[in-house]
Amino acid sequence: MDATAKAFFSAEGWPPRSWEAARALTGLLQANPLVAHVGFVEAYAVGQATVQRIEDSHTAFMFFLQEGLVHTAPGETPSRVAMEAIIASVFEVIYLQTRRGGELQIAGMLPHVAHLWLTPFLGVDETDDFIDRQLALVLDR
Repeated sequence: MDATAKAFFSAEGWPPRSWEAARALTGLLQANPLVAHVGFVEAYAVGQATVQRIEDSHTAFMFFLQEGLVHTAPGETPSRVAMEAIIASVFEVIYLQTRRGGELQIAGMLPHVAHLWLTPFLGVDETDDFIDRQLALVLDR
């Protein structure tokens, strides 16, 4: 959460903030396979206290979605349940990448995570355009 929050507040505007937060999270987990495995695969096996910590983590990540609400048209604001589903989907993508074994591909999931995260707020076309611009910036570096 610390690395994600710092990255989130390092950028201007919600879509770039979200991209930087997701990049920090996926990069951190890519670089620390043990953290990814324990945090996303084995955490549910430890016990109820750990499961509660996972649920608390989902709730904490909801903070990063709140700013996206200003990007939606009136009447198209995602519900709280929808935002919980977005968070759960992002965590599931990371879980599946971690669980599959072999070399982790979590950082490579960044565009997919961004799509899950941004589309309910920006729409498909605007999200695709944003992700394409972000990926072009990486290629230009």
